[in-house]
Amino acid sequence: MGNIRLICTDVDGTLVLDDHKSIPEANMEALLGAQETGSKLALVSGRGIFSQKSFIKTLGLDRHKGYLVAFTGARIVEACGMRELYRMPIGMSDANALWAHVRPLGLDVMVYDDDRGVIFATADNEYTRFDQKVTGMSFEKTDRIDPSLGFTTFKCIIAGSPSALDGTIASVKEKFSEGFEITRSSGVFAEFNKKGVSKGNAMLMLAEEMGIDAGEILAVGNGENDASMLAAAGMSAAPADSMPEAKAAAKYVCRKGNGEGALAEAISYFNGMRPII
Repeated sequence: MGNIRLICTDVDGTLVLDDHKSIPEANMEALLGAQETGSKLALVSGRGIFSQKSFIKTLGLDRHKGYLVAFTGARIVEACGMRELYRMPIGMSDANALWAHVRPLGLDVMVYDDDRGVIFATADNEYTRFDQKVTGMSFEKTDRIDPSLGFTTFKCIIAGSPSALDGTIASVKEKFSEGFEITRSSGVFAEFNKKGVSKGNAMLMLAEEMGIDAGEILAVGNGENDASMLAAAGMSAAPADSMPEAKAAAKYVCRKGNGEGALAEAISYFNGMRPII
């Protein structure tokens, strides 16, 4: 597989179609072929481990000893056996402070019990139902986000209309940037991870564990939360319909968009280092 020793791909908007579960045939063939010829594969997603497990057998991650990187880099596990290599949770007291701040602003908060596959959210609305559909997790409404929930969360999401988030995200970042990494994963979601957590940092930690240099990594992603790994990898690509931050960080912007085999295009491009016709 040329000099690509590790492929790190985002899931939603990069690996799968807009139904958030189906993998285009071109992407499937490219990833299976890459693993057969020696490349390792890591799914690097904002999703938790629970909602990535369905891809393990489909993509051969168990047979080829691949990896799942979850919650934007806050957890890393081996796909075969689920051995945890890294974890960086958010304290529920910190999540409580975030919830208390955004509640008067009309924004909703979601936290995740990854072991049980449950989303806890302060509202039952189009945003929480969408996240439930994407992740395949069950849902419980809660009137507070605090340690009484009784589990460890690795990520908080605040959700609201694009105009509501646009109007408040700057002040939220100003107040919480010392303790959180804050990125927009879409127009309606902003993600909060423990300070220092990012897809880029997780990718480099995993590569070091494997004895792989950054120059031997291909990273592919479409969102603002992918920009750190796109910038850190020696080879990186963003689908044509990616967010501006992803395009700016990528070494190559695909001609194809999500659903058209952009991931396969990226693998082919860097494997041969030539334009895709």
